[in-house]
Amino acid sequence: MAIINSSLILNCTAKANPPVTSYKIYHDSILVSNTSSGVLNITHALAEHNGSYVCIPYNEFGEGERATLNVTFTGV
Repeated sequence: MAIINSSLILNCTAKANPPVTSYKIYHDSILVSNTSSGVLNITHALAEHNGSYVCIPYNEFGEGERATLNVTFTGV
């Protein structure tokens, strides 16, 4: 749980051989980030940021194991 108007950093990491080259992060099934760092920074959280976040790592062999985090933002 997090507070509306606060910031939240989601950090996806995965160990793989060969190494992970990118991460795709989805919010409620919509792609919101395609990054090599695996970091999603929500700097000013709003109620619409509530929901399920899924991180998928990729390397040269394809998609790795998904990780899911459910986030709820509340008022003060």
